[in-house]
Amino acid sequence: MAYLNVQVLDSDGSPVNGKKVSIFISHSFSPQTWLEEYTDTDGKAYFNFDGVSADVYVNGECRISETSPNGEVTVTL
Repeated sequence: MAYLNVQVLDSDGSPVNGKKVSIFISHSFSPQTWLEEYTDTDGKAYFNFDGVSADVYVNGECRISETSPNGEVTVTL
């Protein structure tokens, strides 16, 4: 099982609570999948999934393409 932690920050570097974060997961063995979470008070959304890469969307806009799983990424709005 892979994971991806996404932190969303505003332009001042402060965490943003309540933002919708979606990931589009690419698999090598099954159809692509969408997962969705909302950021917590630390600006983080946590995902566990099976897949080889993921695109990260915040409020419907692609912010990161084809990131590798098992890590943390930061998106600044």
